[in-house]
Amino acid sequence: MIIDADTHISPTLEWGTSITAEQLIAKMDKIGVDKCLTWIHNPYIRSKLDHSVAYIYESMKKYPDRILGFGWVDPQLGMDHALALTDKCLNAYHLYGIKLNGAVNKFPIDSKEIAYPILEKIAKAGKIAAFHSGCDDVANTHPYKIGKIARDFPEMPVLMIHMGGEAYADASSCAIEMAQEYKNITLIGSQVPKMSVLKAIRVLGAHRVAFGSDTPFALMGAELGGYKAMMEEEGMSGKDQDLVLGGSIAALFDL
Repeated sequence: MIIDADTHISPTLEWGTSITAEQLIAKMDKIGVDKCLTWIHNPYIRSKLDHSVAYIYESMKKYPDRILGFGWVDPQLGMDHALALTDKCLNAYHLYGIKLNGAVNKFPIDSKEIAYPILEKIAKAGKIAAFHSGCDDVANTHPYKIGKIARDFPEMPVLMIHMGGEAYADASSCAIEMAQEYKNITLIGSQVPKMSVLKAIRVLGAHRVAFGSDTPFALMGAELGGYKAMMEEEGMSGKDQDLVLGGSIAALFDL
């Protein structure tokens, strides 16, 4: 089973790269991807966030065997709104977890004041927290911040999207360091050099690293092909290749 652990969809095609759920499914069918972790493509008008998150819910209902939907919360819209939307995502929509993106929404993801109240709800619900990570907004999304969160919420599974590699300064070594220290972190290798992904697999093991494409910001088929070529060139076992391409996520999500 192949699972793409980083995809975005949108109810409105407003960015030039946005795709709908149907377009995502068409890509998956063409390329041979069985399931996707899916979150919103952040709306241009921030007040449309609720509509975009509801679209994730409706898309997961429509394609329950293909889309593993996550919520998205922006504390900059106000904590009352953020906590209410968190409750809706976890308890009404029954999504798999919540993604926080401190680069897009401009907040420190380890803030005790505006991030931790959201994380406390995710942890209490037994769901998964996903984080954008990288040096595109180093003060808000550095891997060390995600390490602090994993330390403070040891029972909560944590997905480190881009494994610190988003932007030109690759902080994947920091991501690997944090994943070594905190076993509840899984690294999602999207938008990061393949050599960094290989290092993560060698250091942590294939069960702690997962393929992600960051569709539609990257090409799903090209990214999947790159992963396959990387692992075959390195002589990785079939078991380890299966773990990276979907098995690690399947185990975490109990699929």
